[in-house]
Amino acid sequence: MFITSSRKANVSLKSFTKKLSYLLPNVKYVPRGQTNIKKLYDKARYLGHKHFLKTTNPKSNNILLQQYTQKGESYFLDKSYLLEPISTDINTYVFVFKSLKDVNKPKELFCFLDDYQQDDSLLEIKENKSIVSFVYNQKEINFSFKIIDEK
Repeated sequence: MFITSSRKANVSLKSFTKKLSYLLPNVKYVPRGQTNIKKLYDKARYLGHKHFLKTTNPKSNNILLQQYTQKGESYFLDKSYLLEPISTDINTYVFVFKSLKDVNKPKELFCFLDDYQQDDSLLEIKENKSIVSFVYNQKEINFSFKIIDEK
């Protein structure tokens, strides 16, 4: 699936979105630029993606992660997660994650990851009291956020 940021996103939102794409399985970051969102939806649909993710900055320092699900010929907003970034300084070895195919994750965390098969892996997504963190080979990656609200 694709993940992109809003059209006029600031640097920190783009950075957060790109780093999140490295940690979530089967998620590819697509730079938005001036591209119309409909063109990105069309490309995602053509490639067979059932979900599409978009991040935006509401008026606070929080991040809104929106999950769109394909229904018919278009994508419709299915869920929204209001996130508060806690730590986003990823260690440099995070780039190896894109080659991994399996990620251990709580099933109830993000519904768009439910289609993804989980097996033994060195990467884990941990959730503790709405705080989501990522662990690789039992070591903290230094990327975490708090889920403030889910709609």
